[in-house]
Amino acid sequence: MIQFENVSKSVGGTAVLTGVSFEVPTGELVVLAGPSGCGKTTTLKMINRLIAPTSGRVLIDGEDVARQQVLALRRGMGYVTQHTGLFEHLTVRQNLAVVLELEHWEEAAAARRIGELAELFSLPGGDFLDCYPYQLTNLQKQRVCIARAFAADPDVLLMDDPFASLEPGERSQMQDEFVTLQALLRKTVVFITSQMEEAVKIADRLCIMYRGAVLQYDKPEEILKHPREGFVREFVGRNRIFSAPEEIRAADIMLTRPVTTHPEVPMLKGMEKMRLAKVDSLLVTDEEGYFLGIVRAEHVHRCDNKEEAIKSVMREARVTAAPGDTVPELLAKIRRCRVNAIPVVQDDKLVGLITNSSIVTTLSQQSIDLEEVEGL
Repeated sequence: MIQFENVSKSVGGTAVLTGVSFEVPTGELVVLAGPSGCGKTTTLKMINRLIAPTSGRVLIDGEDVARQQVLALRRGMGYVTQHTGLFEHLTVRQNLAVVLELEHWEEAAAARRIGELAELFSLPGGDFLDCYPYQLTNLQKQRVCIARAFAADPDVLLMDDPFASLEPGERSQMQDEFVTLQALLRKTVVFITSQMEEAVKIADRLCIMYRGAVLQYDKPEEILKHPREGFVREFVGRNRIFSAPEEIRAADIMLTRPVTTHPEVPMLKGMEKMRLAKVDSLLVTDEEGYFLGIVRAEHVHRCDNKEEAIKSVMREARVTAAPGDTVPELLAKIRRCRVNAIPVVQDDKLVGLITNSSIVTTLSQQSIDLEEVEGL
């Protein structure tokens, strides 16, 4: 177990951490989440003594890390950052062997362990282990870096936003794989991220930090159901779990970047925009974002001269929503006006779009019985 007891850190008279207290149970994955500069990395680095607290204590299994021999402490932990930190002059095999050599593993045992790591982390076969880092993709580099952190089978793993440099699809893939790996190995993991979606996906427990303080620490589902007012509620955002559809507002579930166009754009260009965005309509706004109307593909097709401006076939929206409209109110508008999408307007400006499918998807994700709103 890792324990933070009223830990504070000041640098040059400026408070970086203030009264941080929480526990990381043995075998659990705890995520420190929050915006850049909130103190996540400082907190993480206190576990392996890269940073020392100004006051308070950090303990591992009841022993203050400040009293432990620093090299022995760090050798008992795996450490991964978003920058892979691979040795460019060493092959993959040699990079994986670094930690094993420091721990004086016998050559045969080290070779077996490297083979196990290659299989465990889905590293390619063939000559891959003899490649150099410059020959690898970003995803492959990160796999090797994580494999190296696991090489000597440490009890504690520290991960400082390790998937940040990956493309969205690769990042999601690594999240899935790491969740599976953690379920098998049950390491004590402290993981940093600035993405709430990632935190919810992988965490056993979630610690939300802001301005050097812990605002809320609990299991992810409890924070999603009961986020504290202020920053936590804002940070949880669209991931929040609501207890009833009346609590869900348009602002919580709307698309914040709907496909728009300017009224003077020619219809031909509007059609191309619809094709590329795979939509059958465009929301029309002026230069300042004021909502003017809707252009549908069927309206354009009926026009003989498609070089004319979109405004010539633009229609007024049948209905609009306000950011504060609830799900029952939105469903009532959709059914009454027989539309499958509603522009969300505030102070006459377009701020989002609600679709019928987004409402259904939200309700299914929120563990709310659809029968609650069926009669609306």
